[in-house]
Amino acid sequence: MIPPALARLQGRDPPVRSPGGLTAPPASAFHHRVGAPEARLVPITVQAYAGYKADETPRAFDLAGRRVTVLEIVDRWYQAGRDPALPSASYFKIRSEDGGVFILKRDNESLRWYVTG
Repeated sequence: MIPPALARLQGRDPPVRSPGGLTAPPASAFHHRVGAPEARLVPITVQAYAGYKADETPRAFDLAGRRVTVLEIVDRWYQAGRDPALPSASYFKIRSEDGGVFILKRDNESLRWYVTG
């Protein structure tokens, strides 16, 4: 079953059917929408470049059953420490090989990655 947060996202491509028979929204459903009323965080698996720091910059990620390759990091910013209610996080606005634009979040405390929807 698809989580309700994923089901609410609208995509421009038809849903993707996985080998297990589950239907997932297309990757285009997760492209960043400017002016969206609220950002939804969807957990993802990221392959990242480990330079000076571990998982320093994303190179590719898995979304809706397919691999998305990062072509360019358009912007990068940090959320840090002033408000204890907000965890330390790194954000990356990326452009994928297929021309999609995504915002990825790395929670620096849990070391988990998310894509905003």
